[in-house]
Amino acid sequence: MDTDAVTNETLDRVIETLQSVRGIDLNGYRRATLGRRFALRLARSGISDIEDYLAELASNPAECDALISTIDIPVSRFFRDPEVFDVLARKGIPDTLDRLRSSGDTMVRCWSAGCSQGEEAYSLAILLYDAIEEEGVEWRAIVFGTDTDPKAINRAKTADFPREKYVDVRLGVLDRHFVQQGGGERFTVRDHIRDMVHFSPDDLNAMDHAAPAESVYGDFDIILCRNVLIYFSPERQRAIVSRLRRALAPGGLLVLGRSERVHPDLEAGFSAFDTASRVWKRRMEDPWAS
Repeated sequence: MDTDAVTNETLDRVIETLQSVRGIDLNGYRRATLGRRFALRLARSGISDIEDYLAELASNPAECDALISTIDIPVSRFFRDPEVFDVLARKGIPDTLDRLRSSGDTMVRCWSAGCSQGEEAYSLAILLYDAIEEEGVEWRAIVFGTDTDPKAINRAKTADFPREKYVDVRLGVLDRHFVQQGGGERFTVRDHIRDMVHFSPDDLNAMDHAAPAESVYGDFDIILCRNVLIYFSPERQRAIVSRLRRALAPGGLLVLGRSERVHPDLEAGFSAFDTASRVWKRRMEDPWAS
């Protein structure tokens, strides 16, 4: 279907339906992106008439989930953009442990926002596990992985992935933290990593809470929100980054995607930790703290 045939009125009705059926607010998404993704899902559904499709969307939660998956287009793998994870391993996690050690805290709290099927959350957990093991101290670490797509969350909980998801995983890491299945066609995350990660649905557009709805923690030490902001309008990007800032502990790290940055209005609350890898650090004395 030609995206030009998708009117603003149609998109308004799609947004209203998804919010009613699945509680997801897409008002901040870029309209052009929404139009393309909606047209793609409409073509795949086999329903040619827009009115018939909207009726299906309103009556069938499974079709809502299918549309959400198409809008998000989850593209991820373990240690995607290896240089970013290298910065976290060499600088980010040691800095975090030093800060927590100085305060007497032994719990590291992390959040992978927009985690898709969980590869990023598990990758971060592996870095934390290795760092803590090397320290030889009684540290604990927890990683929350959240996404709007319930199918992606359920997939993440299985901790089982095909070989192509592991192209950036070093051999030693693969041996220590994964179990080979099906003659090497699939690998499963080992329990010692799996137990560190907790998955739940969460909508970054929901501004009534800062941390994930199912999280019992307030201040996160590291938040990864990579390649998520690009789907949103500048105004909504600002609102989401503001929410993430509120969820970060003072001195905590925010990791964005390569083409993303902290909104200029919010820069005063952050310092650049690693500019090339888009890692920002919430200032200990945050002028925006409320």
